[in-house]
Amino acid sequence: MHSTSSGILTERIEASTPAMLQICTAGYFLRTCSAYVQQLLCLEEDVRNKAIDLRGLTAGSLRVGTFSSAAIHLLPQILSRFQERYPGVEVSVLNGDYAAVETALVNNTIDAGFVTLPSRDEFTIFPLFSDRLLAVVDAENPLGKATVLELQDLKDQTFIVPAEGSNYDIGKLFAQADVYPQKWLNINDDYAAIVMVRRKLGVTILPELLVRELPMRGLRAIPLHGSERQIGLAAHHSRFLSPAVRAFIECTRAVLEQAERP
Repeated sequence: MHSTSSGILTERIEASTPAMLQICTAGYFLRTCSAYVQQLLCLEEDVRNKAIDLRGLTAGSLRVGTFSSAAIHLLPQILSRFQERYPGVEVSVLNGDYAAVETALVNNTIDAGFVTLPSRDEFTIFPLFSDRLLAVVDAENPLGKATVLELQDLKDQTFIVPAEGSNYDIGKLFAQADVYPQKWLNINDDYAAIVMVRRKLGVTILPELLVRELPMRGLRAIPLHGSERQIGLAAHHSRFLSPAVRAFIECTRAVLEQAERP
C-alpha cells in the first residue's frame, strides 16, 4: 500500500515538473525584464535631464513634499523665488506629516521633500538648518514664568500631541529623557492643539518655525533645554538629480541664506 502511494506521488511530481519549470522560468524572465525596463527608464530620465541642462530649465514639473511648519514659513518664499526664475515649470505640493513625506518619496509620488534628520538611508539628503522645539503653555500656568524648561517639568501636565509631534521629534525627546507625561491628549492638529492649551487643557510642544506663524495670544512659548530638530531636503538616490530638483535646492538655500543676513 505504501509503495503504491509513493509511486502515485512520484508520477504526479514527475508529471507536474515541466509545468513547474515553466512557471519558475516565466517568473525569472519577468523579474529580469522588469529590472531591464527599470534600467531603461532610468537611462531615459538621465537623457531627458541632460537635454534640459543643455537648453535650460524652461519647462517640466516638480513635485514637493512638506509638513505644516515648512509649508507655512518657508515654502511661500522658496516657491516665489523658484517660479520667478523658472516660470515654465509646473509645481505641485503635497502637505503631510514627516512619515507621509518620506513614504511619498519612496513611492515616487514626489521628487523632493522636507524631512527631519536623520532620515532614510536610500535618500540623498541636503541638510538645511536647526529648529528649536518650544513648550507652549497658557500664560497663567506656573511654568510660564520660566525662561527655559526641562522635559521633566512637563511630566505632571496633560500633554497635547500636535500634528508635527505625533510621530518623530517629540516622541523621541520623551523616550530619550525617559520622561512620560501622566496624561496624553491626541489632537493631531497644530491649530487645535494651540486652542486646547489656551483653554488650559494641557501643554504642548511645537517647533519654533511653526510657532512664529501661530496666534500666540494668551500663551507662552518657552525653549526646552537641548531640544531641537534638524531640517533637510531629501531626494531620490540617483546618479543625476533632475534639473528641477537641483534648481529647487538652490532656491531653498538662497532663501535661507538671505534670512540669516542682518
